[in-house]
Order: sequence, then C-alpha cells, then structure tokens
Amino acid sequence: MSSPVRCPSEPGPVVTRALTLAMALAFALAVVQCSQQTQQRGDPEDLADCVRSFCGCWTNVTFAYEATVVDGRGRPVAGANLVCMGEDTLMARSDANGLVAFAIETQESPGCGLARCANLVFRDSAGRSAEVTAGATNGDRVMLRPAIERPQ
Repeated sequence: MSSPVRCPSEPGPVVTRALTLAMALAFALAVVQCSQQTQQRGDPEDLADCVRSFCGCWTNVTFAYEATVVDGRGRPVAGANLVCMGEDTLMARSDANGLVAFAIETQESPGCGLARCANLVFRDSAGRSAEVTAGATNGDRVMLRPAIERPQ
C-alpha cells in the first residue's frame, strides 16, 4: 500500500517561477491586445493606460442584467431590491413574476471584468437576501435565502 501524496505548504521554486512567468506572459498579451486596439484609435495616452493596468484595456460598455428572483421553493419573489455591492442606489426591483432588469454605462476589461456592478445584492422585505456575481447569474435565477442570525 502506498502512502498518500503530500502537497507542500508553500510552492517550490519551480512552481513559483512558472507562476511568475505565466503572469508576465498574461500581462504582455494584455498589453499587446490593448496596444493594437489603441493604435486603431490613434490616441497615445490610451497606450500608456494599457501599460499601467494589468487589467488590460478598459472599454466603455453598456452592461445589461436580467434575472428571476425566487425563494427557497423556487417561487417568484416580487418587490426584491437590487443594488450594486458597495452602493446604496436602487438599480431595480423585481416585478410580480420575480423578473428584475437594469442596464448601466460602465467600463470593462479582459483581466478585471466590470468596473461597476460586478457584484450584486438582492434583498426583500422579509429579510431574505443573496449576493451574486453579475456575470455568473445574468439571465438566470437568483435564490433569496433567510438572513442568518448570529449570537451576540
């Protein structure tokens, strides 16, 4: 019988070098892609922004989001509020069928995703909530869960 394989608690020098090389390659590819896009626009300041940002080129986008809010039994939840995580502004409220939808002007990059509303928070009047990633739940169902009471 063989002994179980043990993983080191810290990556060895070969793994560390490989990860460093992979990150450098990803950064270089993002800069190349960005510089090709900015050359088409002809603005030299855009290229400097590409090099400064590991995220790659930030482009203006209209992000449209839609989901159906449901309870633990899969029934639609009307009146659930939707906000962008870290903000107080109401983005949308679910209708009688649980449908919630909004669109915003924001920026997006290949390495970092959306600049605004990448994470969303749903809450209803009964105290149920859900925190979700916008890209992963767009066009899908979002289930609200009861708040967990924490002992004091």
